[in-house]
Amino acid sequence: MIQSVREKYNAEFNPEKYKEFLEALEKTYNKEVVFRVAETPIFVDKILRQKLIDASEQIVDIICKPDFKEASQRAIPAQYNVKNENDHTHFICIDFAICKDEKGELTPQLIELQGFASLYSWQWFISKMYKEYFYCPEGFSPYFSGLNDKTYLDLLRKVLIGKHELENVVLLELRPHEQKTRIDFYIANAELGINIVCLSEVIQREN
Repeated sequence: MIQSVREKYNAEFNPEKYKEFLEALEKTYNKEVVFRVAETPIFVDKILRQKLIDASEQIVDIICKPDFKEASQRAIPAQYNVKNENDHTHFICIDFAICKDEKGELTPQLIELQGFASLYSWQWFISKMYKEYFYCPEGFSPYFSGLNDKTYLDLLRKVLIGKHELENVVLLELRPHEQKTRIDFYIANAELGINIVCLSEVIQREN
């Protein structure tokens, strides 16, 4: 996205370093990464960064409207309704394609929304590893709102665990150790202490 940064990153990149990077990803937590990891992050300038923020805020504004939940309820078959759900999700992943508008300028176009929390530990980890193994220009950060590696992880801990006792917080998934995103589960377990539980292991006792 920024030609000068891209050229310098590409000039310093080599397959051997990328191989070392992949090996380090698996050695850190002694767990296999089963999906393809990009050879490079993208480097976004301030203009596109602001466009991404503005587009995200517009989407969130729609989702947070008082009548949105009622209006969207018809899209979910009744048998999939869940009792006692929160008023809104704690997490929203907004996937954008970067396209060119009629003026030839880069602009975000929405692909999909996701509300699950199985990316956030991985994103924290992978950004640190990119900076450790590859060129990252000064002043660039994967975080918004002034966060850094430590404060991001602190915020993630606050959202996922909050005031609850850690023994009462689990990462619940169907066959979690078979999921392609399982490395994220292992990072959350190692860094936040959250236990990984398969849905088939849950047993109801009394009430």
